[in-house]
Amino acid sequence: MYPVPPNPTLQDRVSLTQVASEDKVALFHIGRHTGETAEQLVAPSLRQLIESPNIRMTGQSIMGDCARLKEHFGLDPHALSELSYFHILLDEDPGSSMFTRYAHRGLQFLVETYFPGLTLHKDPNMYGEWTRPLSKE
Repeated sequence: MYPVPPNPTLQDRVSLTQVASEDKVALFHIGRHTGETAEQLVAPSLRQLIESPNIRMTGQSIMGDCARLKEHFGLDPHALSELSYFHILLDEDPGSSMFTRYAHRGLQFLVETYFPGLTLHKDPNMYGEWTRPLSKE
């Protein structure tokens, strides 16, 4: 979550974690949970999912997300797939710099690049303040 306030609580360090299977999605709004310690904020079942070497965690900039989970919550994530690394491997422009090859443009750019004709639609609410309570929108 950005920006981090002065003297941040653990809730200020992470706000929303998404867990998905092929047909279900769960959102854990950790930034809204009550408690002061990682053990109080992260359910044991969620900890098991995050730390399991048998469950692949995939995402754009997931390495940074997992580094924050490790630093602030003592979690030890395994089996990570950083989607921007795949973009670097698949980028066919040998003259492009590492900066342009690293997909700083986000998941929407990756979807449009590697799934022609598809678009990841993000409305303005998806770029907002993640510490607010979730709504149906």
